[in-house]
Amino acid sequence: MTTTLRPATRTRLDTLTSLRFFAALYVVLHHTFGPDDIPLLHFGYLGVTFFFVLSGFVLTWSNSTRDGAVAFYRNRWARVWPLQIVTLIIAALLPYAKNDNLVTFMQNVTLTQAWTHEAVRSFNWVSWSISNEAFFYLLFPIALAVIARLHGPTLVMTGVATAMAQVVFVGLVQRSGIEHVLFLTYDFPAYRLGEFIIGICLARWMQTRGDQPDRGAHMFWVLALFCTAAILALGEYEDQGRALTSVAILPGAVALIHWAVTLEKNGGLEWLRARPLVKLGEWSFALYLVHMLVLRPIAAAIGLERAAYFPVAWGIVAVVLCVAASALASELVEKPLERVLRSPRRPIEPRAVTADPM
Repeated sequence: MTTTLRPATRTRLDTLTSLRFFAALYVVLHHTFGPDDIPLLHFGYLGVTFFFVLSGFVLTWSNSTRDGAVAFYRNRWARVWPLQIVTLIIAALLPYAKNDNLVTFMQNVTLTQAWTHEAVRSFNWVSWSISNEAFFYLLFPIALAVIARLHGPTLVMTGVATAMAQVVFVGLVQRSGIEHVLFLTYDFPAYRLGEFIIGICLARWMQTRGDQPDRGAHMFWVLALFCTAAILALGEYEDQGRALTSVAILPGAVALIHWAVTLEKNGGLEWLRARPLVKLGEWSFALYLVHMLVLRPIAAAIGLERAAYFPVAWGIVAVVLCVAASALASELVEKPLERVLRSPRRPIEPRAVTADPM
């Protein structure tokens, strides 16, 4: 299945690549210094929500299905699977993996670990979100073909309805008395698909508007500020709070992406397009996948029971080492293997808009 979009959507968006680094760094800081001790880092898990929206947006904006569904699937597999396997093997060799058995190992190999409560936090457990992304990729050609037929207010209504469906689902799960509430309303791929769909809707809305002035764009910011206030009110570090704040941040994620793309198209945000930041953004997927493999051994070496409560000095050292490890993983493993495995019909465009999950 192929959905052809406007040629203008091939515009490179280095700003979004740079923003990926800051989102990944937010997650790393959340896992380094402890979610309960520093209020600003309390919401570090929201970086994943931003990534899911961004993934849907970028895959749509970059017209990633232009060579057909088969090439799309191959390129996405080449992008995420090699480093996933390498980090999985490293995690299996370290004495920190949870639920480490052959069944969960194979679920990690096939990127299906996020579908069961027993496997979602196994081995290199942060890869649960990559399992979500694999599901999104599977549905993307179909979802794009459907959403590409929508225009204007219908796209906006689809995005809003998707977010509201998530809120309703959280409420139903909370009231059902079912077990594993956090799993169903945070980890579960079918639930998180909504954020990916919202990213697709945003990209199509911006594409169909073309160069028209976004007179209503300020409403994104009004809604984002309102939802930020809701996050501060609802954001208890509990199952319900995490699920609802992940939904409440969606207008902010939409506003941030819209703002960045609009300004870059008009030649702004030069500092976010600086080559060092873009390079860090290119390493963000590796940073996300390797950071717990760096944090856990350091935490054990300095006598911490878990990796989430580093002293400030040790934490800074650990974060720097995480970034250094991500550079090595990206340049020596991720990119070389992607070049070998991806479809020969579409070579890698080094500074093109990137559709990485992290």
